[in-house]
Amino acid sequence: MSAEAAQLFAPLIVWAFWAVVIGLLAKRKNLNLWGWGLLGGLFWPVGLIALAFQKFRCAACSQPIEGKPAEGKLCGTCVAED
Repeated sequence: MSAEAAQLFAPLIVWAFWAVVIGLLAKRKNLNLWGWGLLGGLFWPVGLIALAFQKFRCAACSQPIEGKPAEGKLCGTCVAED
């Protein structure tokens, strides 16, 4: 691989790495994987900081959950309905 090709692919590899990392972290919090992945790839420092302040979301109704959710990842309202 030539030096020019390496210079072209290095930013692409960095973009892909941060897109995957931030996308997967967002998925853990039940947030949009693709949207956060795109944000993370383009602006990874901003995306990482913003994701750190996002709350976990209920898997059923997408309402914010205080603290880290239990195994079911459901809010109190959805658990009470079951």
